[in-house]
Amino acid sequence: RYAKIAMQLPEKTVRDVALRCRWMTKKEVSKRRKDEHSSAKKNNKKGVSDTSAKTSHGAARPGVPSYPLPMLPMDNDDEISYKAIGGAIGELLEQNAQCLSQISANLASYQVQENINLFCQVRVNISSISNELGHQNIRTGTGSFSD
Repeated sequence: RYAKIAMQLPEKTVRDVALRCRWMTKKEVSKRRKDEHSSAKKNNKKGVSDTSAKTSHGAARPGVPSYPLPMLPMDNDDEISYKAIGGAIGELLEQNAQCLSQISANLASYQVQENINLFCQVRVNISSISNELGHQNIRTGTGSFSD
């Protein structure tokens, strides 16, 4: 989803778009909370009790946020597959996904030392992808990343 948006914005990366979306979501949630808080204060000053506000706070479970979380796409329809990217870049991205998945599993099982080589492989793959994209930009005349 973020990649599609970033492709439309030539000056922005997927990371920039993802961070902006995350920031905007947090901002909206904060604003919603502030509005709910101020309306609850007004109701309390007038002597009107809002039973829904009272029950929502009492029904909150520990560890579960009381506000709705944004839904992230869980299906592969919104994602660009490695096969669709194809070539060496697609293979390197797939390798990175596997390495990052293994890193996550290692962290969960406290096998941190196992991650050193995996992080090195991810770094090498990212460097290779960057070089390949730079060569593609030179061949097509679209400029480099630093432009």
